[in-house]
Amino acid sequence: MSNKNNKKPTYRLALEYKSKVADKNKTLFVVLFQTFASIKGTDNDALEPVAWIIAEVTDKQPPVSVEYQETYNVAIVDYFDQDEIGVIKSSQILPTELGRSWFLDHVAQYDKNKIKPANPNHLVITNNSISDERVGVGMYGKLSLLLKLNAIQRRENELRAVGGKKEDPREIKGLPVNSKVDFEVSPQYYLGVFEKIEVGQLISTAKLISKPAKVEFPIAIFNATATIFDLNTGKDDILYDITIEYPPIRSEKL
Repeated sequence: MSNKNNKKPTYRLALEYKSKVADKNKTLFVVLFQTFASIKGTDNDALEPVAWIIAEVTDKQPPVSVEYQETYNVAIVDYFDQDEIGVIKSSQILPTELGRSWFLDHVAQYDKNKIKPANPNHLVITNNSISDERVGVGMYGKLSLLLKLNAIQRRENELRAVGGKKEDPREIKGLPVNSKVDFEVSPQYYLGVFEKIEVGQLISTAKLISKPAKVEFPIAIFNATATIFDLNTGKDDILYDITIEYPPIRSEKL
């Protein structure tokens, strides 16, 4: 059970774009995305990040604010490949505490009456339905990461690749019947500027046009400013740089 009195802090990022040439018609798509979990016994190649929070930022306009809390979710997802853009929609997304083990019932829905303890900082999902299901985890009510190649299937696909069959990096595998996935949660956040992108779009299908900036709030700091600058010479289609400034940590006087 969650403690409603133990409210999570809200982290806020003010985003602004400072262009060398004023152009109020130029809009940048700034995305906050995560690599916030690993799968026990595998590595992050088994996970597919999606565009979690998106802000449209325009030159010479007031900063745009985005915010989040470190509240977690489990999700069942559908994958759509429209116009060669992989977009993920959650057919069911539920709030959860860490250290919980969730079970899909026979109709592929999370059974709220069958939640069991798991290791601290872990989320475990077991598929007791009659078919393979695509599952993921999220934060602040939105999907942020989904299972791509689970521990059971990953080695099989590696062997196929060695045999000459190239796997589609956007292929999303379902969690097999009567198997489970164990997410070890350790949030890491990144900001990036992308060409036009949608919430839920697979990061691997979008074009990153900035250097990604890691978001790391110091302890007891909950606000920061991210400024986007034009690069003098964009190499490899990297056109922008992002700097993040945090307010100084106040030291208590003895």
